[in-house]
Amino acid sequence: MIKQGLLAITCAAILIGCGDNKTSATTNQVVQNVEQNKTEAKQTISYASKCASCHGEKGEGKAGFPKLAGQSEKQIADKLNGYKNGTYGNERKNIMIPQAKALSNEDIAELAKTISKF
Repeated sequence: MIKQGLLAITCAAILIGCGDNKTSATTNQVVQNVEQNKTEAKQTISYASKCASCHGEKGEGKAGFPKLAGQSEKQIADKLNGYKNGTYGNERKNIMIPQAKALSNEDIAELAKTISKF
């Protein structure tokens, strides 16, 4: 569904680009919006595939798993990095350590950015 929407937006941007300079400026804005939407979609998919099954679709938490929503980007990144290097966590940290160790630094930054928007 997301791919179809992005394809439609991209096609519209190409068609708009066939006009004058004013239209060209509009096309540039549309292309920038498409790129931003692709980045946000990637981040949302990353969260959904890595975190949502335990922490909820919008970080609201589930039985036995903490709420993530309402935390800053830095708080989330610090916690994920702490799990990754073994310096953070309580008695349930053994659940998160392997999850965090599987994340790249880029993954952590993207997830922290996404979660901070909840």
